[in-house]
Amino acid sequence: MKKAIPLFLVGFMPYSVPLVWICLYAGAFGTPISNLGFCLLLLVPAAFWLVGLAGVRIFLRDADRAGLVRINLLVKLAQIPAHLAIFGLALPCLTTPFTWMFVVFMAAQDWMAIGLTGRIGWEAVAWCGEQGILSRELTARYKLWQSIPCADVYSAVWVYKKKERLL
Repeated sequence: MKKAIPLFLVGFMPYSVPLVWICLYAGAFGTPISNLGFCLLLLVPAAFWLVGLAGVRIFLRDADRAGLVRINLLVKLAQIPAHLAIFGLALPCLTTPFTWMFVVFMAAQDWMAIGLTGRIGWEAVAWCGEQGILSRELTARYKLWQSIPCADVYSAVWVYKKKERLL
């Protein structure tokens, strides 16, 4: 249970982004949000990211490296609905130049979330490389893919299948 709390913090970070943007949209249609409230709402995902970063560091310090491949896969798969929600909220903002900055903020926050899980994925791929499950070339390629949207999920699935097949 103690190990699950930091992972929960990492896994929840992308869900804070759609939550904040839904609050902003609700404010746009209901009670207007002041400029200060708007800026404070934009800081909520950053605060979740800092807590998630601390969670990653705590988890990796005490983690069983052999189980990282499975954990990496589970965390990335759990975050797919949040990334789809971010995309769904950003899409209408592309219709007018006045809302393009919202898309930039959402993309930045999405990259922050991928960076958190990428750190876990980086360690999982490095362990597979050290154990001889992946070649040096594949280790380098999949480490890079851990920080690219969509490719990170593919990489996590592929490395998990490769590990399970060989071990």
